Amino acid sequence: MAKSYHRINEWFFTGVPDRDGGRREDFKVIAGVLKEFGRIPSYCLSATDLLDAAGVPEESKKRIESGMDRFSYRFSALDSSLALVAHVTDSDLMDGAAIDYALRSGKDCLVLDNHQAGSSLISGWTKTLCPPKNLVFKRYDSRQELENIVRSFAQGVVANHPSLPGAYVVLEGGEGCGKTTQMKMLGEDLTEMGIGVVCTHEPGGSVYADLIRKVLLAPSISSERLYPKAELLLLEAARTQLCSSVVIPAMEEGKLVLTDRNYLSTYAYQGFGRGLSWETIDLLNTFAMGGLKPDLTIIIDVDPVEGLARATTTEFGKKDRFESENLEFHLKVRQGYLALAKREPNTYITPFIAGDPNLMRKNIREIVDKHLLSNFKEA
Repeated sequence: MAKSYHRINEWFFTGVPDRDGGRREDFKVIAGVLKEFGRIPSYCLSATDLLDAAGVPEESKKRIESGMDRFSYRFSALDSSLALVAHVTDSDLMDGAAIDYALRSGKDCLVLDNHQAGSSLISGWTKTLCPPKNLVFKRYDSRQELENIVRSFAQGVVANHPSLPGAYVVLEGGEGCGKTTQMKMLGEDLTEMGIGVVCTHEPGGSVYADLIRKVLLAPSISSERLYPKAELLLLEAARTQLCSSVVIPAMEEGKLVLTDRNYLSTYAYQGFGRGLSWETIDLLNTFAMGGLKPDLTIIIDVDPVEGLARATTTEFGKKDRFESENLEFHLKVRQGYLALAKREPNTYITPFIAGDPNLMRKNIREIVDKHLLSNFKEA
């Protein structure tokens, strides 16, 4: 029987302890409850006793205690978290930024107030004509009441947003970086480990998505230009079809899905390369994938000059439409990938190594093994 992996839920918690320690004790209660349902990223907390309450590993404590991560609200971590729990006061402006981001991105938010400072801003949100449906605002009078509130919220989130079993791993990169070869090798390695693996690609990967792929990649269909907006919509249509017919069903069976390209390609090619707005791409990607995001993305970084020299397309017998773009376009795409690696959660860059695919295979395998071990538990 093939192994099946389940991801460990993450909770984003934010708040500023007071000097006399009253709120800090409240934070220990919050961290302790959330730990029952998953884990809290280390950079959401600061004090040693709070890190202990959240079960943060020793190696992560050293970084936060040195001040490197203190109060640095990394929204990429919020993206990969199941929900936000925030403890507010009138002066907690940084908390407001995290709450605003979470609400706008559709995350469930529990905002807590112990009556001592009372956030008029948050309570004002709840009294508006159309308060955010994903905002839960609670005041509490005792730590027992606080514990009950947080536990009830966490139970509701887990029940309403059950995580898919299986895992979703994506290989990205510019033309000629060797993604297809490395995906095949990685698939073989994981299969040997006893993991059920499904390999696919974008655009394409299903009957209808492959039809769209032919339109997108064909060097020349007619004298009519394929406009960037039409290109983007076709890519998202193919992505929707692939997610619905291949990726999600495979993950529901507990399999690990390997994909050659996903939505980072859209940011890199249509965003950086074509100049389309990130806001539009964000909206369409979320709609196309129903909120699903890869658990791990590995970008193979290759110099576009070298990559284009290596790129070979057998699909059409000559360069496809993207390979035929000029060098300036591909330099923008590479710049996009390097920028995205800093923004996106669980995204790593590994260099292309000319003439040594097995060393690349080893490097990629190490990233995958470490990520699975750190973020998944075997069912």
